[in-house]
Amino acid sequence: PQTGLSIAFNLQGEDWVWQNYRIRQVRIANGQFNGNALSLSLADLQGLVYQPPDRPAQSYDARLSFSGQMGGGQTGQLRAEAIPVGLIADVLNLPIPMAGSAEGTFTLSGDVLNPDVAGTIAVQNIYLNQREIKDLQIDFSYYNQQFRLQDWTVVE
Repeated sequence: PQTGLSIAFNLQGEDWVWQNYRIRQVRIANGQFNGNALSLSLADLQGLVYQPPDRPAQSYDARLSFSGQMGGGQTGQLRAEAIPVGLIADVLNLPIPMAGSAEGTFTLSGDVLNPDVAGTIAVQNIYLNQREIKDLQIDFSYYNQQFRLQDWTVVE
């Protein structure tokens, strides 16, 4: 006999709200949960609206896509597109004014409590303290709770 919980699902939604953020479109294709692990063929979040408490809403064409498995051991691929650097700076409460757009590809593995991540981040037309950097590319890894820059390239 079969025991435990097992679910297969697809999910679509619009205008999901979490705190000061709204995601315009959410789509999960071929999701499965077997009691221990969550597997996703594709989880896709498109469009972001950020409503800070003291400023007008800001709308972005950002996109996050994930495919893989989480729970116990985890494996997966995450792709980020058109992520606003200024928003990242706001969320992380960085004291340096920043603007620009970032994208990246990340491979996720390891344990949920001790994840391993390797990837590449590319930033275009970034402004740091009113100084323009046309392109910045960073290859990195995060393994065993240590962040390492593998390589980076800057074009001013």
